[in-house]
Amino acid sequence: MDINRIKKDVEQCIKEKGEELWGLARYLWENPEYNFNEFKSSRAVSELLESDRFKVVKGICGLDTAFCGTADLLFSPGTMENVKQSFSEMRKKYE
Repeated sequence: MDINRIKKDVEQCIKEKGEELWGLARYLWENPEYNFNEFKSSRAVSELLESDRFKVVKGICGLDTAFCGTADLLFSPGTMENVKQSFSEMRKKYE
């Protein structure tokens, strides 16, 4: 695994998403909410994840503001072979 290649990919992702993430951070800072009542922030973060094709399950653990975001790759249409191939290609990228 080439750690320098991983670092470059992370840096590229930050460059591409940086403004959007800073915008989210500013929104969260400007709209503080009490614990277990983070309705605005929960909505903002989950919507950002959904816009990046994450599958978001809301209201988990019996909390209206709790959610879980999962990368879309595992839920996209296609056979398991396509998923295995995608992981194989990703792994090769970092070898």
